[in-house]
Amino acid sequence: MPLSTARRDTTILVYGELDLATAPRLHRAIAEADAMVDTIDLRHLTFIDSSGIRALIVARRRDPNVMITNPSPQVCRLLEIVGAADLVLGPIPASN
Repeated sequence: MPLSTARRDTTILVYGELDLATAPRLHRAIAEADAMVDTIDLRHLTFIDSSGIRALIVARRRDPNVMITNPSPQVCRLLEIVGAADLVLGPIPASN
């Protein structure tokens, strides 16, 4: 999972897989950026497991203003199934 960062407005781009083996890299990238992260971009994420979901939840709990953007429909569906969509992506707007 290669990561790319660019300071506040700092965006962390997640590439490839976010799983047990790679989630610690996301934690480190967030810690190294300190309070500078405002966006975690998932557009290049190809796989996520429970460790990856946990990493995203921890990021949002650390700073609720961090936006997690561009999840694929599959990632959104997985987050909905496990009940973590609101925790990771924020509340889903009600449909009218």
